Amino acid sequence: MDKKIKICMLTSRRNPFDSRMYSREAKSLANNGFEVYIIAPYIKNITIPTDDTVNFCLYKKSRSILRVFITPFLLIKACLEIKADVCHCHDEHLAILAGILYKIISKINKKQVKLIYDSYEYTPGSLARGAKTIFARYLLMRLAEKWERIALKFVDLVFTANQIVRAHILLLNRFTKVEILFNCPPYRLWHEKENNTQKEYFVVGHEGHMFFNRGLMNMVEVIKRFKRDNDKVKLLIIGNVNNEEREYLTKEINKHNLHGQIELTGRMRYEEIGEKIQDIDVGLSVLLPTINNMLAGHPNKIFNYMRFGKPVIAVDFPEIKSLIEEASSGLLIKTDSVDDLYNAIKYLKTNEKEKQAMGRNGFEIVKNKYNWENMEKKLLASYRAMLLQD
Repeated sequence: MDKKIKICMLTSRRNPFDSRMYSREAKSLANNGFEVYIIAPYIKNITIPTDDTVNFCLYKKSRSILRVFITPFLLIKACLEIKADVCHCHDEHLAILAGILYKIISKINKKQVKLIYDSYEYTPGSLARGAKTIFARYLLMRLAEKWERIALKFVDLVFTANQIVRAHILLLNRFTKVEILFNCPPYRLWHEKENNTQKEYFVVGHEGHMFFNRGLMNMVEVIKRFKRDNDKVKLLIIGNVNNEEREYLTKEINKHNLHGQIELTGRMRYEEIGEKIQDIDVGLSVLLPTINNMLAGHPNKIFNYMRFGKPVIAVDFPEIKSLIEEASSGLLIKTDSVDDLYNAIKYLKTNEKEKQAMGRNGFEIVKNKYNWENMEKKLLASYRAMLLQD
């Protein structure tokens, strides 16, 4: 590869600083000789660093009913201006559509373009999550499968984040080249801080934006129960809580006087969250059993907790269960069970030696296996192999 390969990472709905897209993949590729552009919707109050190794091309997200035409047009326009050699698409509908159309246009113009589909969610479940009826959900899931089956005919390489989504892709098209890149953190990105202060509370943490389907109500119920028991347990939410979830949380905090028991950090850059994770005693991943939650994963947060030696309390979904059992790094609970969550927190609070052992186990497996430094090698090898193909 004599010339510098231009990569456009396309998304129609993700934050430009999405941790997988920007902090892991784009950074790794840019630091290894590729010219990388992130083409993403503009988000208010974000600052684009001027000295970044990654380039940004942000567009205004359309709210019109015509966005299904406007967004692909904007993405294709950016790719044409940049003269992209690779389109790396980070969502399952408008971005991959734009990538396919750009590849077709480039072929007409005698330019070879490679197309990558980064499928780290279970697409049928993701697209059907807003459905109001069983029939609507079924219809959307079947349409999503049909669309993916068509899209895969144009795709040169697929990245997924777990075995379930990999199997799903191969069932749609068994000839697809698929590689798994787990959502693990760059081991060298964060550093341990000295923490010798005596804490008043036993802190359970949730890293990432908080939604109802991530177990918000159950967490609040558990904190209320600990408060009634005069047991000093605190919930730290490392991320944003918006919209209906914010209204619910504010109401519960005020109604039950939970100001000292629930703390929110607000939006944080990926580089900053490690410091906050170090303040917790236990990390939570208590998703509700939606289709996408059960079949996607592993959640970033589990790897992030383990990176700092924090034991995990997580629901026993297939991919999560396999990771926690492999690492012996936490406790598994039944989904949507307030009692199970309460008992698991209580157990780790009163069994310090076991808590420490689980934390050490998680830290060791991230240090030696599940870290982005290892995933980066697979990313680069997959890219180079793809680019050598005619």
